[in-house]
Amino acid sequence: MGARTRARGRPGPARHAAPDRDRQHLPRGRDGHGRRPAGDGVRQAVPRLAAAVLHRPDRPRAHMIARLQTIVSRELDPRTPAVVTSGTFHAGLKENIIPDRAEFTLNIRTFEPEVRDQVLSAVRRIVSGEAAVSGAPEPLVEEIYAFPSCHNDPAQAARVEAALRAELGEGNVSVSEPVMGSEDFGHLAEAIGVPSVFWMFGGFDLTPGEEAPVNHSPHFGPVMEPTLTTGTRAAAAGILSYLGTEPRG
Repeated sequence: MGARTRARGRPGPARHAAPDRDRQHLPRGRDGHGRRPAGDGVRQAVPRLAAAVLHRPDRPRAHMIARLQTIVSRELDPRTPAVVTSGTFHAGLKENIIPDRAEFTLNIRTFEPEVRDQVLSAVRRIVSGEAAVSGAPEPLVEEIYAFPSCHNDPAQAARVEAALRAELGEGNVSVSEPVMGSEDFGHLAEAIGVPSVFWMFGGFDLTPGEEAPVNHSPHFGPVMEPTLTTGTRAAAAGILSYLGTEPRG
């Protein structure tokens, strides 16, 4: 059987708790023309000194991004998995016009709730602090969405693993390490308060040293077979390990 017929998973945390995606929006600075980044103070009424400074939202944002990258490296235990990624930044439309606002998004990934709270607290502290030292208004922080942790119940994971090994063969099932990818499957078990098991299976024929495209890549396109059959067999084996196959009277 090729790589695409393999299934893998693990007991305990399987996928990270979130992403918590927080959008930091500096609501208002002062806009102006690129020729006078310090502002046109000579045209302002008293107090002239204060009016002469444009609050450029791109400047504190740049400091925020640099400082946010120190949360994982400087504020968390080195053995604690966490990710803080700045994925987007939008400010201004033209090179000679200073914008009055800037917006960026963060992707935050953790396994444990207490680590999530620590990271979110650090994000808000850094964003607010960098805006204050830059003389910018207090930023608006909005949560876009969040996912719970996708946790494999150890006892149930062992049961499903045995069923998958019996169905697919010992050499085609492996136990993997937790991954930082998110999965909304965690909502299902949490909503009804039951244990759950999540596993993955391959979908590519790879040559040695070749890496499969990730699922957000435009090149992601699993081969149809035996991927579809393997997934169906794995799902049926997991279900039947609970339902049984004996006919009911």
